[in-house]
Amino acid sequence: MNSATFKFPSIQEEYRGRKIVNPHLFVYEKIDGSNVSLRHYGGRIVPWSRGGPIGGNNKFYFDDYRRFVYGTLIPQTQITDLPEELILFGEFTHSGFGHIDYGKENTNQFFVLGFFNCTEERFLVPEEVDEWSELLDLNTVVRRTPLLSQSEIKKQDIPHLLRESNLYTGPPEGFV
Repeated sequence: MNSATFKFPSIQEEYRGRKIVNPHLFVYEKIDGSNVSLRHYGGRIVPWSRGGPIGGNNKFYFDDYRRFVYGTLIPQTQITDLPEELILFGEFTHSGFGHIDYGKENTNQFFVLGFFNCTEERFLVPEEVDEWSELLDLNTVVRRTPLLSQSEIKKQDIPHLLRESNLYTGPPEGFV
């Protein structure tokens, strides 16, 4: 498997109704933004959406993400050192996309959810995400998606997790 052919599975596809209790389960606040990723492909860093590489004829919020990648992320970090087997993924907030107003400080921001290793076919755990974020010098330019819970999620925990967003005054869109 390589980064050009990998497509993220849905939770339903991945777990098919199985109970999810796992020490490697990490529950994050769902951010109302564009689902995006970065891949080292063809010798360069390429911004992607769920539909594939982001080109010149994409929706305007992808244009802002592309400008962020080429105008901020590449010049201010070491993202060009991203190994070809790793995909950096997350959400890009945009004022013209979604229904939640995160405020100026949280708009046009890339919120990192994690990395996927195509060679090992696994998502990196938060400690590894921290290590790669540090190695690639991402921490001054990107934001981390708020981690809400680890290991398991119980039905009685859900109302608390959906009560207040970590990014604005109001309930979160959900959790992932």
